[in-house]
Amino acid sequence: MSIRKRYHLIIKESCPYCRKAMDLLDSKGYDYDTDAMDDDPELLLEIKREIGYDTVPIIWEVEKGKRKFIGGFGELVQHFMSGSNKKGLLHG
Repeated sequence: MSIRKRYHLIIKESCPYCRKAMDLLDSKGYDYDTDAMDDDPELLLEIKREIGYDTVPIIWEVEKGKRKFIGGFGELVQHFMSGSNKKGLLHG
């Protein structure tokens, strides 16, 4: 049995794009983990600064222990539309 890709999302519970990203992953049948940052805005700001990304969700693809930075909801949609083509994706 092959190891499936999964996703890691940093979210805010009130964020509609975070919900859309989780709904998209659910519809595709992918497993994902979330870290909600509603109660820790300082940590969220630190993460955003570290990776140079300003909005949530912040999404990584995880496969065989390697993490690849995807971006946000729009980039996740593009990621699936391109068949996981690596062109144009940022690495994190």
